[in-house]
Amino acid sequence: MITDISMNYLSKLPYKDSNFENVKIHYGRLKAVALKSNCSAFVTSGKITIFTIEPPEGEKRNEIELSSPNAEIKNSTNKTIFFVLNDSFLIPDKDTDIVFEVIKGMKPCQENNFKKIT
Repeated sequence: MITDISMNYLSKLPYKDSNFENVKIHYGRLKAVALKSNCSAFVTSGKITIFTIEPPEGEKRNEIELSSPNAEIKNSTNKTIFFVLNDSFLIPDKDTDIVFEVIKGMKPCQENNFKKIT
């Protein structure tokens, strides 16, 4: 359960290089991922929590229950984004029709952003 986790906490974890370019990972109490700006990571089905900042509201948790075999997490911002994998794993680049994109200046989970692109 990650109810007590914040983006500030995630940003201070000791991340290590992963087998995937532009992706760092932390294994510990939770499996956290740091994804560099303007990059993508590919994940398997499972639960994923993506943390974003939405001024003026502040931090937002975006919970995804992914039932398809894989999806792309795309960071189209100019900052590193952080997400937590629960029952999901990083995988090599994969052809997929499912893309969850974080876009600078737009609120996640709304019609024009952070959406499933088909």
